[in-house]
Amino acid sequence: KSAASGSSTALVVAILALLQEQPLLMHTDEVSLLQPTLELLEGLLAPLKPTCTLIPFLPQSLLSETAAQVLINDSPQPYAIGLLSSYARLLAALPEGLSEAVTVLDLNLGTFSAPPEICAQLKLPLVADLIRSLETDAQTIRIREPILYDETTASSPPITTKLLHWQNCMMAFMDSLLDLSAGGPLASSTHVPDVLLAARLETLSAFSERLICSEAAEDVRTQRTEHLLD
Repeated sequence: KSAASGSSTALVVAILALLQEQPLLMHTDEVSLLQPTLELLEGLLAPLKPTCTLIPFLPQSLLSETAAQVLINDSPQPYAIGLLSSYARLLAALPEGLSEAVTVLDLNLGTFSAPPEICAQLKLPLVADLIRSLETDAQTIRIREPILYDETTASSPPITTKLLHWQNCMMAFMDSLLDLSAGGPLASSTHVPDVLLAARLETLSAFSERLICSEAAEDVRTQRTEHLLD
């Protein structure tokens, strides 16, 4: 089981785990981060939908330590579970520990530990390109904008430039993964679910690109206005 850091890499590791129906455990000191993080992952996976069991927050009081460990280590169904970091450390310290098959994300530090097969996939050209794209966007676009919208404190709309760029990166990744542009099996399939999936992917990609263009045009107008005012 390998461990590494880097928020972009950790994000991709979580996506890989969900795409392959592998168990995913997320922990943080701030319980309010769990639900939004899961929603972010679901949004980036669109138009695919996770088929695993989603438990945004597993309270320590709900199950005994042994029962929680059995759930995490021996669940016959894939899952994405969130819990407090203190609880995760407690479960990891038990004699059985946490299974090496579980991908674990530390939302406090932006670090992860994952099975060797998922870590090996990070070196694949398609996955490495996705990580580089996410890292580039994080450095070049307006990262001061909140990813999550708080109507009490934020003046930005719920959809931000950063999130749209991430969505575009994911769209390119999914297009390559599903081989749509090259006329792969999904693109040539006449099976109704496949046709609908391909159509949703194309629609979401076009929608995301159009919003980014609109945002960029608005930035240009704002800069021109500020220049005239100066």
